[in-house]
Amino acid sequence: MADSKIESEMKEFREYLENELNINSQKTIKDYVNAVRKFRSEFKTISEFTIKRFLKKRRNPLYVFALKKYVQFKGLNIEIPRIKYEDRKPLDYEFEWQEFLDALQKLEIEAHKPERVKDVKWIILLGVFTGRRISEILKLKVKHLNKEERSIIIVGKRNIRQKIRVPKVFDDFFTYVLEEKGLLDNEYCFFEDIQDRNYAYNAYRYYIQKSNLPEKYKWMLKKTHNWRRAVAMYILKRTGDIFKAKEVLGHRSINTTMRYVREWMQEKAREEGFGILVENYTDEIEKFVEETMINVEDKGVDWYDIFERAR
Repeated sequence: MADSKIESEMKEFREYLENELNINSQKTIKDYVNAVRKFRSEFKTISEFTIKRFLKKRRNPLYVFALKKYVQFKGLNIEIPRIKYEDRKPLDYEFEWQEFLDALQKLEIEAHKPERVKDVKWIILLGVFTGRRISEILKLKVKHLNKEERSIIIVGKRNIRQKIRVPKVFDDFFTYVLEEKGLLDNEYCFFEDIQDRNYAYNAYRYYIQKSNLPEKYKWMLKKTHNWRRAVAMYILKRTGDIFKAKEVLGHRSINTTMRYVREWMQEKAREEGFGILVENYTDEIEKFVEETMINVEDKGVDWYDIFERAR
């Protein structure tokens, strides 16, 4: 297909994603369009055979999601093959909590702005403790913080809001953002001088790579979806309740949560799993259990209930 025809079709596909499927994230739309553009530049015909050939060399689920939307856009009845998740590199959750936190305390980064080090540290801690998406943490604004309640409001996909109470260890976080930085209500809590949040995400990954953290933690923290998997694995392993995991993670569809279940079932085959991570930092987790409550759209998703049932 000629480049002009491809670009014309990609423009229509972008409009379809925005207007028909109501996808709000410009980054997601851009990624889908680029994935489909690669496919159309390699293959002139759209068939199950050409799609399988394209996906055979690309194990990233992004290409599967993009091609599903594209086939739907074209009105074709083609089944998109699923990625075999057992082929993915298994996640290593069995790292020592105390070692990890000690490494964070000694965090050093070659940065021209000293506050970058603290920004990265608090982004990591919020991600690990709440399991929220990195994009959601980077979009956290001062107006979303309540120091008295020790709570934050996370704005997720489709602008769904979650009020999350955080443990006492985050008192220093409120002091840092509200007093040390002295930011205004509508300013971002992290990398506030970077208005484009995609650039903020790139900055986060850059500083992780430049940091003195051990390589095993750099790998985990650069692949920021890992901490969501960690929270999902913890809830599933301790309760076996997929619906609790779905609500805490903010998934729209139970099918999304099912991806974590596949990993959980593989993890169950091991003698030890994610539990070792929690057991090595019992005191802080106990405080977290006692002081934390999450309410999702008044559905009463209760961290305390989740952890109590796990005992």
